[in-house]
Amino acid sequence: MTYSSNLKNHSSFSQMAWASSVRLGCAIQTCHDKSFIVCRYSPAGNVLKEQIYKPGVVCRGCQAACKTSDGLCDIL
Repeated sequence: MTYSSNLKNHSSFSQMAWASSVRLGCAIQTCHDKSFIVCRYSPAGNVLKEQIYKPGVVCRGCQAACKTSDGLCDIL
């Protein structure tokens, strides 16, 4: 899947799934019967015409350790 700004309903999904985003903070404010939710991601993603993740060899790009149970990088 590649991010495209004309997929506005999918922009939140693609940001949450963005491979390089490893930090997340969200807040919610309710006023009367409306709610407003804001989330910040770091590093930011949703780069136009970029892939959400780059397919490749399992754990090849890990900077720390590889969790062999799921084949994902351990960032802690």
